[in-house]
Amino acid sequence: MKTNKRTIFVIVCGLALISTCFAQPRYTSSPIQIPPGFSSAALTWISDDGKTGFGSGWNVLGATSCFTYQDGSYTTFSTPDSGCGTVRAGNTRGEFVGTLSPPLKAGFGSVPEDAFVYRNGDFMQLNDLLPGQPPVSFAMGINENGDVAGVFQTFYTFSTTLQDGTTRVTSSPSQQFAFVYSNGQVRLLPDLGAQWSAAYAINSNGDVVGDSVLRSDLGPADIPVHAAIFPHDGGIIDLGTFGGPRSSAVAINSKGQVAGWANLDANNSHAFFYDGGMMTEIPLPGGNATSINDGGEVVGTYWPDGDQSQHAFYYSGGNAVDLNTLTLDLPAGVVLESAQRITNQGLILVSARKSPDEPLTQFLLTPVAGS
Repeated sequence: MKTNKRTIFVIVCGLALISTCFAQPRYTSSPIQIPPGFSSAALTWISDDGKTGFGSGWNVLGATSCFTYQDGSYTTFSTPDSGCGTVRAGNTRGEFVGTLSPPLKAGFGSVPEDAFVYRNGDFMQLNDLLPGQPPVSFAMGINENGDVAGVFQTFYTFSTTLQDGTTRVTSSPSQQFAFVYSNGQVRLLPDLGAQWSAAYAINSNGDVVGDSVLRSDLGPADIPVHAAIFPHDGGIIDLGTFGGPRSSAVAINSKGQVAGWANLDANNSHAFFYDGGMMTEIPLPGGNATSINDGGEVVGTYWPDGDQSQHAFYYSGGNAVDLNTLTLDLPAGVVLESAQRITNQGLILVSARKSPDEPLTQFLLTPVAGS
């Protein structure tokens, strides 16, 4: 286990401190329209230049569908016998991963989910390749080589006879395993002792990040879950926490720098930036990093003190900034609530709305030259 040192080098830029933010990039915003025929939808991945993307949503018929975005045009994909539950990530080869939602299965008392990778014009379901063909699996990340990182769960199922004589089948997860699918083979990743782990992202070297449960006699609310790196050549690195019971690593770049979140105590978490064995706290209340690019720039979400809505943030070089203060042309009243991805060219995919009662919309933030 690596020793984590807690360091703080942060300036949080608000309206009252806007003069401190001059060294940070400025952005212009472009709204992203939802695909025709959809009632709600969102991109979850965009290319470095912002011209290509992948996403999913609900169409006007009430079904879930996957789609691609190319220079403002959309292509929707049919998924026979399954809804396209969620698209998680993609690459520049036109491949993307996520989950399909197949019909309910007899004798299984939970909603099934099937991990997939879209490749060469076809949805390849990974469940048949996983040990025991589990009923629930998720493909979470894919790199430029087409390697896929994900997670699957095994279940125990039991039946209960109700007062009216009918039988209810209930299924609950018993174990969870992180995996990598590469070159036609599935490789299970190690864990921290409790046979419960998850993989959320994979970089170009094949290094994976996620989290894993430690063996413990504590109750469910206090079970320790630690952020982890699964190096491409084997093993697991426990990144620890900021003193609380839980943390998770959700993004990794080609340099092995990692972003995620970690507890200070059972009730408070901050986003973190990890590099060279050191976990650096990004002390924004309720912070959660979501993406990191090869320049070490991080984006994510936090809850400003006294605000009723979450805000998107940008972090680089020790400074964390509310993205709402850096965007020059936001429509009046619009609040950037979350950031999904920052590309290697510095473009940022964000979600926004005017009030909590309104549906989320998306914008693509483009850095202003010379800012």
